[in-house]
Amino acid sequence: MWNIKFVFKSLKKSFSITFINILGFSLGLCVIFFLTRYLLNEFSYNSFHQDKERIYRVAVKSYQENNFTDETFVYTSEVGKSLMADFPDVYQYTTITYPKTDIFYFDNRPVKIEEYLYASEAFFDFFTFHLKEGNPQNVLKEPFSLVVTEQLSEKLFGIVDPVGKQLVFNGDLYTVTGVAENPPANSDIRFNMLVSLSTRHRQKNVYMGWMGGNQYIHFIKLIPETDLALLYEKMPDPFMWKYINKDYDPYGIKDELYLQPISEIHLQYNPDSASLRRSMLVFSVIAVLLLAVVIINFINLFIADSTKRLKTMGIIKIHGADKSRLIRYLLTEIAVLIMASFLLAFSLVKIFHPYFEQLAGKTIPSFSENGLIYSIVIIAVILVVTLLAAFFPAVLISSVQPAKIIKNEMASGRSGKTLKNGLVIFQFFVSIMLIISALTIENQNRFMQHFNPSYNKENIVVLPLQSMELRQKSNMMKQELLKVSGIEVACCVSE
Repeated sequence: MWNIKFVFKSLKKSFSITFINILGFSLGLCVIFFLTRYLLNEFSYNSFHQDKERIYRVAVKSYQENNFTDETFVYTSEVGKSLMADFPDVYQYTTITYPKTDIFYFDNRPVKIEEYLYASEAFFDFFTFHLKEGNPQNVLKEPFSLVVTEQLSEKLFGIVDPVGKQLVFNGDLYTVTGVAENPPANSDIRFNMLVSLSTRHRQKNVYMGWMGGNQYIHFIKLIPETDLALLYEKMPDPFMWKYINKDYDPYGIKDELYLQPISEIHLQYNPDSASLRRSMLVFSVIAVLLLAVVIINFINLFIADSTKRLKTMGIIKIHGADKSRLIRYLLTEIAVLIMASFLLAFSLVKIFHPYFEQLAGKTIPSFSENGLIYSIVIIAVILVVTLLAAFFPAVLISSVQPAKIIKNEMASGRSGKTLKNGLVIFQFFVSIMLIISALTIENQNRFMQHFNPSYNKENIVVLPLQSMELRQKSNMMKQELLKVSGIEVACCVSE
């Protein structure tokens, strides 16, 4: 217990330096926690699905005269169904559409619903998205069936049970058959509402089949221990030739299928994956450099304040304390500082979490939302690195000879000065580089905000045509808009 008493007595004598050390260390840890949480969140995408190691998204590479032309994971509607029919290794499949936005009507009131998908009936059996109400086996089986998320249900229906309620879209009645939990923040499949894929066969001007429109995304689940190499041998040529390449062949066009593991989709195969990887690399480097800076700053401040405790160390040594006991005492003092810094850092993280999400532009789960193990891993890594770095000042201070301490002959050797000077130089170098980087990014953002696009964007209005009927009458709408005073030019742009 004498260690703890001596620790608090020593820290009390150096309150100002102690406060600065704790504050600087905790601010650095706060930023590192945010960066770490952001990075781990990006790595955790789609990890919540059961059997994730067996789930793949079907993608297509296109060739013209044997030259690569395009790559996409959005294709025609029958791929998943045909793969399951032709390959015994395909245990299950599900199909969704690309996210859509349309105007639905509830009680004759228009409601704009964003990010809704058409999904095949196996969707909830295939993926680990949980239903609050409804049977996952048949909730999307019948045409014109809807599953709304909890968030959309509350927006549309309030606290009333939504099952059985009806929405109107393009003159058709859609019935709510289930309520799903909001998709996790680390899911690449985002939706506010799901519509049964069988509905597409009942809608006007919708082309299904292998030669239909490219707006469908297919996922397959393989049986355990499937030989992917053998599956790939059969998939590109015989399979695609059978269904579509034989019709493309006269034009020199060929499509090839390949599989994207769902656990790698977010960082490898999405349209923004390349830029995301670059951003994560930058943030990783910043986190490592910032961690090095705060540790070096902690070491330097601790050593700089060590003069006041050196005589105490010398007297203790003279009275028979060995080096290991002094190291334990100093590590106890360092541990108290670190624990205080961690507590303050966690408080700052909790306070600034909403602002961090706003800066990141997405929902970032908190430590509590990700589970105890998730939090322990982050804390353990930073704590181990910090304690390893903090071991240096403890060894340095405890190694000073007692006679020199009492006689005030405590000049450090050339190697000690070189190391301390090197740490300071490195600290200032990294700090300057981070400041320059921050100023550069700020200038780029300011440039983008004040960039002159050569037209007055304040006078341009975009009217999305949400329904097929409106799209078919776009030219008529254009002519009517031109009759309105104040409108100089109108044009129609198709997707």
